[in-house]
Amino acid sequence: MASQAIELHRQGSEIYHGDAECKSRYIQLFQELGLPDGLFTMKDVQEFGYNPSSGFIWFILKEKQSHSYKKIDRTVIFDKEVTAYVDNKKVKNISGVQTKALIFWINVVEIFADEFSPEMITFVSGIKGVSEKFPISAFELEEECDNLVYV
Repeated sequence: MASQAIELHRQGSEIYHGDAECKSRYIQLFQELGLPDGLFTMKDVQEFGYNPSSGFIWFILKEKQSHSYKKIDRTVIFDKEVTAYVDNKKVKNISGVQTKALIFWINVVEIFADEFSPEMITFVSGIKGVSEKFPISAFELEEECDNLVYV
C-alpha cells in the first residue's frame, strides 16, 4: 500500500513497474536533471513514479535495503518507500533515506550538485547545519550492485 503522499501525486504521473523498467526510467530522468545516475542505487524496485508537474518522485521497493558506496566509505539505508521532489541538479524533501554519521543513523533530506564546484555533490541531513560534500564520480552507476543487502 502506497503512502498518502504517493496517492496525492499519482494523477498525471508517469508510473513504471518492474526493476529493469524502473531503473531505466529513473536513470534517464536523473541524467536529464544533471544528477548522477547512481545516486539512488537500489534493487528490486517494484514501482517508480514521476509527476512532471510537481517534480514528485517515488520508489516502492520489495524490501528495505542498504547500499555501500565504496568510493566514499558510506552506507545508505533505503526504506521500502522512498519519496522526494526533483528539480534541475537537486533532490529535496527526501523521505526514506538514511546514512550513518559516527554512531547515529540520520535522515538525508536534500541532495544538490554544487554550482560553484560542478564535480561535487552536497548531501544535507535532517539535523540543522549538518551536510557533507562528495565527488560526483562516487555516484556513477556501478555495473553490478553486489554491495546491496536487505535489512
